[in-house]
Amino acid sequence: MKRRFIGRGLALGLALGMTAGLCACGNGATTESDPSLAKENVYRLQKIELPQMYTPGNGYMNVMASSRSEGKVNLLVNVNDWSGETYNEYDYRLLSVNEDGSNFQMVQLEFPDQDKGEAGSGTPTEPV
Repeated sequence: MKRRFIGRGLALGLALGMTAGLCACGNGATTESDPSLAKENVYRLQKIELPQMYTPGNGYMNVMASSRSEGKVNLLVNVNDWSGETYNEYDYRLLSVNEDGSNFQMVQLEFPDQDKGEAGSGTPTEPV
């Protein structure tokens, strides 16, 4: 009985100590912040229409990377389309468009043949 009472008391003491430790973290000091900094990195979501690069229902487009600089939005996308006779999983395109959606440019990136192990393909031609 005495042992049970000591265990409950110890558990209650630990619970109170942890609660007090969590409550004692703040020191009550107020910090003044510059209101101009509040709007420095606030962006507005805007829909940009891109041309259709795959057959609807037979493909999709993944945005692999994006960046914004000097009024332009740059996207690296992977386009997958199964409707044609040949399917290329390495169809990567670099898209660039102004923030207002004008001046759209697209470059299709070319990679060496991944199956033949050509130089630079990432597939070794000789055992390492």
